[in-house]
Amino acid sequence: MFDTQKKPLGRHYAGPTWEGSDGGKVVGAPKANASAPGGGAIPWLLLDVKSREGAGQLTQAQAILRVSTTGGTAPAQGCDEAHANQESRVPYTATYLFLK
Repeated sequence: MFDTQKKPLGRHYAGPTWEGSDGGKVVGAPKANASAPGGGAIPWLLLDVKSREGAGQLTQAQAILRVSTTGGTAPAQGCDEAHANQESRVPYTATYLFLK
């Protein structure tokens, strides 16, 4: 995660979880979604904050928006027997807005 000046702010990982460099951590729960404009990217999301830890800036958020996504769509080969027990990671970028 980076701020608008490209300075590191923390990290984002499965959960979905955001952990700030200042010690705050939030976990989101999807509330609504919309297809990305133009297609070919993961959906835009509205997430409620379902849990928070610490006292960092992220913990002030009541909701999170994921917008301006690029990439991240599932591979075309899909899940079939020939691909059993394989993991595919698909890169994406997004802008996350933390709403108070």
